[in-house]
Amino acid sequence: MALRVHPVIKGAVTMFSAYGDFNAFPRRLREGCQRTGVKLIDVPNGRKDAADKAILVDMFLFVLDNPSPYSIMLISGDVDFALALHILGQRGYTVILVIPSGVGVSSALSNAGRFVWDWPSVARGEGFVLPSRTSIPPCVGPAEIAGYLMGCNINDNLDGQTEEEAIVYRGISQSYYNSRDFLMILQSLS
Repeated sequence: MALRVHPVIKGAVTMFSAYGDFNAFPRRLREGCQRTGVKLIDVPNGRKDAADKAILVDMFLFVLDNPSPYSIMLISGDVDFALALHILGQRGYTVILVIPSGVGVSSALSNAGRFVWDWPSVARGEGFVLPSRTSIPPCVGPAEIAGYLMGCNINDNLDGQTEEEAIVYRGISQSYYNSRDFLMILQSLS
């Protein structure tokens, strides 16, 4: 599958939940998150894959309530999400994958996204936009597009992957296609 780049996602965030072990977070930071509308959902570090399971449950609850065509955005380098994202893509959802910089990402995961962005650009509010639509040939694989993903290393070596905490957004996508609800799952490296 050729990777394509989505130009822009804009819209209001209507739900914003963060998943992780928040016991180590300073009280002031937790209160700041809650004051700004972030719902903190505690997922203890001691439970294997607890955050991943919570994310998958939320993704599938979202699709049960919101039939396609909606968009789902995942910011992760964790290959465990590849199968779920492929299935959602096959069922008509637009899957947007945001790859953290400096993280080795499986080609199975990178191929699960219809659109691929790099995390540093998204974090700066830039998204990932190519200079022109013809910059990437229509039928290239992850190795060829890797140069366009700033700071991203796509490979099949999964030994260096770490557990991550997740933030879930739900908002409105106003892409050049049309307006849609979307679920955005952000993962920040711990």
